[in-house]
Amino acid sequence: MSMELDQETKAQQPASQQSLGIALNLAEQARIKVKTDPCPLGGGFAAFSDDNLSGFAYDLKSPYFVAVLWQTGDKFLPDPEDGRGLKNCQACILKYESHHAKWSVEAYNAEIGNKSFAKLVRKYIEG
Repeated sequence: MSMELDQETKAQQPASQQSLGIALNLAEQARIKVKTDPCPLGGGFAAFSDDNLSGFAYDLKSPYFVAVLWQTGDKFLPDPEDGRGLKNCQACILKYESHHAKWSVEAYNAEIGNKSFAKLVRKYIEG
């Protein structure tokens, strides 16, 4: 039984690492947009879509960004600010540390729950 769980966990890790890589790429695109085009909060927006996965990222209060990924076939647009539609998504809040030029993950919706995640997103929007 333990061996089966280990194999299942190992099989899921590459997919979650790939999702995190896409989320980081989207957040980086949004960060660059904010730096190159002065825009209001939330104006640094980047989107992605392929046959299996769709997603977007946008800026919150500096240095935070939110990224949301979901299955392309789903017929909804998740809203990280109020938590609607996050049930079937992977969402994370990312922080860019400019001094070290690196990204860190502040929170995942799957770890803290969708309501808590939405509350945290609103906190980083409103201050």
